[in-house]
Amino acid sequence: MKKLQANIKPFKSTKIIKILRDQGIEDIYIEEVKEYALRKKTNIFLPRVLIQIFVNDQDVNHIKNIIITECFDLDEIETDVIATNLIEIIDIQTSERNILSNLQ
Repeated sequence: MKKLQANIKPFKSTKIIKILRDQGIEDIYIEEVKEYALRKKTNIFLPRVLIQIFVNDQDVNHIKNIIITECFDLDEIETDVIATNLIEIIDIQTSERNILSNLQ
């Protein structure tokens, strides 16, 4: 099981979420973030949307390719997609450990 994080432009988020739902991914975590950028000696903050999803190991490359393909734009070279291995998940309310097998 891996966690995928995609840092994308806000106007692309609706389309990406729809495509992920069509792929069968129901649990999608969305957060509005600001990305710091230094452009022409001016400090600016760019609005971004951070999308986080959990996928099985065999689906990681397929889902990453979907996100990258949909976000690709000649001006958009800074889309980030990060895959992280999950070792253990702990339920904070019940203190239950190793609930990773329940997500698969």
